[in-house]
This record gives sequence, C-alpha cells and structure tokens, in this order.
Amino acid sequence: MPAPRFTVALSFDHDSLSDGIRRGDSPIKMSHAEFGHNVGVPRILDLLARESVPSSWFIPGATLELYPGDTEAILAGGHEVGCHGWFHEDYSALSENEQRGIQASSIEAVVRFTGQRPRGHRAPYWAFSEATIGVLTEHVPPEVPGVVFLSGGMSDEQATSRLNEMNRIAGTGGSLNWQLSFSYGRALQAPSLSAWGGDPRNVEAGQRALAHRAKMNGLARDGGYDPAMESAA
Repeated sequence: MPAPRFTVALSFDHDSLSDGIRRGDSPIKMSHAEFGHNVGVPRILDLLARESVPSSWFIPGATLELYPGDTEAILAGGHEVGCHGWFHEDYSALSENEQRGIQASSIEAVVRFTGQRPRGHRAPYWAFSEATIGVLTEHVPPEVPGVVFLSGGMSDEQATSRLNEMNRIAGTGGSLNWQLSFSYGRALQAPSLSAWGGDPRNVEAGQRALAHRAKMNGLARDGGYDPAMESAA
C-alpha cells in the first residue's frame, strides 16, 4: 500500500508595518512588525528554497513600497505575489468607493513591482462586506477560476456561515464569472482531525466528520446552507 500523501498550498501574509502605520502604533509595536522583514521573510524563503516548495505571498501595497527587496527575493524564489489591501484595511468597515480605490491601488502596485497582474487577493482580517463582491467583480478577470477567502481563525461552522453569506450576496447580484469559496484549512480539517485524534479506532468517526463538513460547505458554495442543518445531520 503506498504511503499516504497530502497536497497543501503554502501562503504567507507579509503585512509588516502596513497596519501599524495606518493605526499609528507606538515605536515598540512597530519594531515588532519589522521582525517579518528582518527575520521572517529570509528564514521562510530559505526553507522554501531548501525544500523546493513554491508558495503564494499576499502583500499590502505599503509593504511593497517599503521593502522592494523583499518582493525581489520572493519573485526570485519562484513564488507568486497577490494583493492584500494597502495598509491592511478592514474591508467590512469601508464604503464601496473606498474599497474600490484600495483595490485599484493594490493591483497597480503589484504590477509595478512584479511586472505581472496579480491573480490572487486575500482580504485583510478575512473581512468583507456586500460591497466587496461588487468591487471584486470589477477587478477579477473572467479567466480567473475562483476567488478564495482565508478561513483561518474561524470555527468550522462560522466559516461555513460566512461562505454561505458571501455566495448569497453574490447570487442576488447576478451570476459571477468565477467561483467564490474559502481556502478551507482548519475550517474543513479540524472537525475530522478532532474526531480521529490519531486513534485507529476513530478513523470512521473522522471520515464521517469530514464528509459532513464537506457537505455543509458544498451547500454554502451555492448559498443554500442553514445552521439548523448541523443538528439535523
């Protein structure tokens, strides 16, 4: 029997000083944020190069301008660069025009520093609003297969509810040219891993938990999920 294999996607947010500048953080906090530029980025790139692993980096426009050498090193390693706001803004607190301006500036900065139009966007704070769907519709080309939001930091049911709400909003505004989904991460895997717990006797329980979470997220992809379905399963 062949050894089990896992397919993973590695991605990194290079926020650095971006949100600290926006908030007006103290020098001490700003020094904490410099760790990513001074230590984190070089260490991660060395590890990825040693293991020959490609990755995606989501970088705010402010970070692109502050540390162009970091972007050069990321590109030299064969990695992708995507949008991540300008000052790591909370999109849920912004108007549609504010989001539109930030998105346009972020895309322009990625093109300026990489020479390529970005194929990915990661919402800072994994936040969005009804206006976000419209802004993405304006900027995401139809050949892009999907827009994927980060689900890290959410519970499994919370992530499914948010995914459902995004697709419900998108559905009321007409059909999209691309899929709207989550990089499920913990929100898809955590329940099955918890049920399994590394005990061979719990394999079936882990499989049932994974199948249930996949079914709930599948319904949410069409805006057809309801939290009551959790207890009815």
